[in-house]
Amino acid sequence: MEHEELRARKRALKTLLDERKTLDSSYLVSKLRELGMYIVLTLNDHIYKENNILYPFALRIIPEKEWDRIKEGV
Repeated sequence: MEHEELRARKRALKTLLDERKTLDSSYLVSKLRELGMYIVLTLNDHIYKENNILYPFALRIIPEKEWDRIKEGV
């Protein structure tokens, strides 16, 4: 779900930047801050969970033979 929410916020950021010339500057700054903070904090948290929970867990439970297949892209 985090992947989808991050994609949605990045799309919203792109739309905001595409339309920036038509927007009130205080609204633009507020939305940039809101979207930027969400993306930064969520991505930081997401990467932490992958590096410290998901990947170590996967290394413990997936057999070495399976990792060889994964590396080959099979």
